[in-house]
Amino acid sequence: MARKLKYGIASPEETEQDLRSKKITFNEAIDMIRDGVITDAISIMAIQKVQLMMLLNEY
Repeated sequence: MARKLKYGIASPEETEQDLRSKKITFNEAIDMIRDGVITDAISIMAIQKVQLMMLLNEY
C-alpha cells in the first residue's frame, strides 16, 4: 500500500481524463465495493488484497 503520498499536479493519460480523485478511508473503500459503487475489477482486487494482508498481519 502506498504511504506518504503527496498531492501534486496531475498528468493523466488520454483515457484518464474523466477520472476524479476522492480521499476516503480504507473501510469506506471496502463498503463501496460491497455496495457496488466501486466496480473496476483491478481496483477491487487491489483493495481486497490489502484487506487480506491486513487480516493475515502481513502488512
